[in-house]
Amino acid sequence: TTGLVPCGLAIASGSGLAPGIVGTVSGASFFGPLPYILNGLQLSVNGVPAPIYQISNTNGKQQVTFQTPCEVAPTTNGTVVIQLSGGTTTVPGVLILAAQPGIFFTTGADGNPDGYVISGADGSYVTASNPAKRGGTYYLVATGLGQVSPATSTDSAGIGNQSVVLPVIVGLSGGGVSVVSRSEEHTSELQSLRHL
Repeated sequence: TTGLVPCGLAIASGSGLAPGIVGTVSGASFFGPLPYILNGLQLSVNGVPAPIYQISNTNGKQQVTFQTPCEVAPTTNGTVVIQLSGGTTTVPGVLILAAQPGIFFTTGADGNPDGYVISGADGSYVTASNPAKRGGTYYLVATGLGQVSPATSTDSAGIGNQSVVLPVIVGLSGGGVSVVSRSEEHTSELQSLRHL
């Protein structure tokens, strides 16, 4: 389902979003929060400004990746407003869900997607050549899990002991997997990842 999730990463695409850009302009920084204006573009969801992760123009596909503000409530009738070069585009009727999980991944050497799953034992990534082992503890890097408790605010780092509010169920090869904890980590750790 196409839609947004409070605190989750999202992508808006369309012509005119990346004028003068070839490739990607990143707002990510290891030294602070994401900007609210990047390359002259600013975006809001239900009137709340959204931090911008990146703007790209790759092979003619123009898009902006942003964080949906954490303060936005789920609704079937949200409004996204994009301002750029003195012009404004309003997109009404945007679905905002309580959660819509998305797993970060990269394309493996075999051409298949490898989810960002990290071994709790040694910090290595699980891949076709480094498979998960039965009984091990692993970390799955995801977005779109919704608000956490205690609540977090837009464009801020997580704090210790924050848990995802909604239940998290993980499946692997048609079976359930025990979930030990479900927490938010510091945003900058995810800023080198791309949600597709």
